[in-house]
Amino acid sequence: MVVKVQVVMVNKVGDDVEIYAGTKDGHKFYYWGTYPSMSFPNSVNTSFSMPAHDITLTVNWKSTVSGTYTVAFSDIGGGTSVAAITGITANDKITKPDDPTKEGYTFVAWHKDEELTEEWDFDNDTVTEDIILYAKWVEISVTSVILNKKTLQLLKGQSETLTATVEPTNANNTEIEWSSGDETIATVDNDGKVTAKNVGEAIITVTTEEGGKTDTCTVVVEDIPAPTGLIWDDTKAKWDAVEGATSYSVFLLCSQDPAKVNYNMDQAGWISTIGIETELNLEEHLHPGMTYQLRVRALIGSTQGILSDYSDKKTMDGNLGNISISWGSGTDENKASWDAVEGAEGYLVWVKYNGNPVGAARSITESHIDITSDINDKGYGTYTVDVYAGTGT
Repeated sequence: MVVKVQVVMVNKVGDDVEIYAGTKDGHKFYYWGTYPSMSFPNSVNTSFSMPAHDITLTVNWKSTVSGTYTVAFSDIGGGTSVAAITGITANDKITKPDDPTKEGYTFVAWHKDEELTEEWDFDNDTVTEDIILYAKWVEISVTSVILNKKTLQLLKGQSETLTATVEPTNANNTEIEWSSGDETIATVDNDGKVTAKNVGEAIITVTTEEGGKTDTCTVVVEDIPAPTGLIWDDTKAKWDAVEGATSYSVFLLCSQDPAKVNYNMDQAGWISTIGIETELNLEEHLHPGMTYQLRVRALIGSTQGILSDYSDKKTMDGNLGNISISWGSGTDENKASWDAVEGAEGYLVWVKYNGNPVGAARSITESHIDITSDINDKGYGTYTVDVYAGTGT
């Protein structure tokens, strides 16, 4: 007879738990079997400290009937419990019980000694006394590890997680490690997540902790392509989507001289980063008499792609009048002013230092500008301002 004792209503790890095996006619208490295996006090009425996991306790009995014996099965090593066989008549054979199981191991046989040197022969061996048989196990070894992909193509900034399968799946130790042959090209984390860093190729390797089995995946990283199909649709910029892009940067270049509109990207009049939309209304940034061009860049996360080609040029309708600039004196020597232009709703002002623009055009509504901050920033030199009047700010 086997009695399984399940402990319930235990408050927390470390609580004292009292148990009692009870009684069985014609038998006496033999020992407690535990699953998972653990050190355990071996008396009919006992107590123990609750471990940090559920346990199953099995009461094993020993026959007290004269001329009969008990065969117990030791679960030392963490296998599932096997009930003792009681009431065995002297010189009888016993029937082999169902094999126990143990995660990561294969059961081999029952042995007569703890050293596992002599196997019990259920076909021929007979019982002549109370005995304990001991389980022998062999560890299930890793034979291989297989990745779900042999090659992986990514754009800079993209990520994808590789999956590794350790064979056999019931091996005792299925721990693995990841590594990249070139982390400047692609990195891999402990979960197999590959992140593309720069254009090129890198070999991602997975290695089993047990046995050192490996598999590899070749990662090919390409640049984020430039958007194509860039056009003006009235005051909107439109372009074709780039697969995988998470956002776009739109560059609006402008110049009073149409011949020079695209000569220097550092003089971009305005830059905006938007989401995954493939059009942007620029109406509020376009001013009469100015010539504009567009360029667009796709991004994946914070990683920038290749800039598109220049769009066609777009020239807004003409000037509202010629503007004459005058400079102040004394405390106003850094202030440029001009007469207000009738009909103008605002002005675009370019500040130049030694002939080169200081940043982008500035949109203001007043007919004057103080460039003291520019002088403090750049230092001494020749400063000029170009002003353009328009019907929009």
